[in-house]
Amino acid sequence: MKFYVVTSKEDIKLFSGEIVKSGLKSITEMSLKKIASAAVSSITHLSHGIDFLKAKDPVFYGAPVVIFITSPKDNDWAGIDIGMCSQNIMLAAKSLGLDSCPIGFGKFVEKTKDYSKLNITQSEQIQIAIIIGYGDEKPEIHERNKDNVFWI
Repeated sequence: MKFYVVTSKEDIKLFSGEIVKSGLKSITEMSLKKIASAAVSSITHLSHGIDFLKAKDPVFYGAPVVIFITSPKDNDWAGIDIGMCSQNIMLAAKSLGLDSCPIGFGKFVEKTKDYSKLNITQSEQIQIAIIIGYGDEKPEIHERNKDNVFWI
C-alpha cells in the first residue's frame, strides 16, 4: 500500500476535470448490468444536489488535499487493508478538526492523460482517493438503523 498526496490546486482541478471525462467514457463502455449499478451508485452519491457536469470541481469538491491510495495489482486482499487504512486516515483527520470523504470515482485518474504526474508504478493500482479539508456543510444526524443486526 502506498499513498500519493496531491496538494497542488492546479493538479487537483486538472485531475478532477480529466476524471469526469474518462469516467463518463468508461461508464459508457461498461455492460448494461454494470451501467445500471453505476447509475444507482451515482444517483445516491450525487443526491446532495451537485450538478456533476457544471461544478468547478465535481470530483474532489475543491479540497486542498487528495490522497490516492494504491495497492499491488496482484494482491487479492488489498481491499480489506485499504478500507481499514482509509477509515483510520478519516478518523485521524476528524480528530484534528478536518473533514474527509472517500472518493471511489478518483480511481478513474488512471485513465487520464496526466496520470503519469502521480509517478505510480505499473505494478500498482489506485483503490480509492480520500479528500481532506474543511467541510462547508453540516449534515443532519440520521436515525440509527436497528434492523440490520441479526443475533444467532
